[in-house]
Amino acid sequence: MRGLLVLIALLGLAGCNGVVSSEPWFTPEEARGAPVLKPGVWNLSDQADCVAEPTAALEQWPACGEVLLVRETDLVSLSASDDGAWTWTRTPFVLSATDPRVLQLKTEADELPTPYAYAVLQPTASDEQGRVTGFTTVLLTCDGAAPVGTVKEISGEANKEAPPLLPGLTRVDGGCVAESREALLEVARMHLKLPGLNTHYATFVRD
Repeated sequence: MRGLLVLIALLGLAGCNGVVSSEPWFTPEEARGAPVLKPGVWNLSDQADCVAEPTAALEQWPACGEVLLVRETDLVSLSASDDGAWTWTRTPFVLSATDPRVLQLKTEADELPTPYAYAVLQPTASDEQGRVTGFTTVLLTCDGAAPVGTVKEISGEANKEAPPLLPGLTRVDGGCVAESREALLEVARMHLKLPGLNTHYATFVRD
């Protein structure tokens, strides 16, 4: 499974198809009023029926999913290599107070001119305190297609002729940028309706 945070890291590579920016469209102060993601251990998958048991050890995590640690200001993706060693990827985030909700993610890769990427997020479950315990998310792309695919596509060796951009976007190295915040929100609205996109499903598992 290609996890959401892995895709975010790849969006910094030339030839990828994500909506990016050099500066954030949303600040933590502007995100006040947005729903809070419940801190804890989550399961992230591209399969809607992928379930992680609350008592599952990391070594017993389902192959269809990926361990995601949700903290107040960042997401931490955990993955195991073939030799059993665990690695983690930290991604700071801001969840917008807009309609629709936009998840702003910042890759920590060095020297990227456009380190911010965006996804539209839809809460699907919440706890008694109103904190989000489940959501679906789709990365915003320049043309409504999948952001990355094969290694050749990622490295720019295939599909060299870019398809038309969605309205309000301008192509740059590494993806495309929105002309305004409202243009970004309109692209997010479009992604709620476009078919065949790479949806990820996140579910709270335990504290």
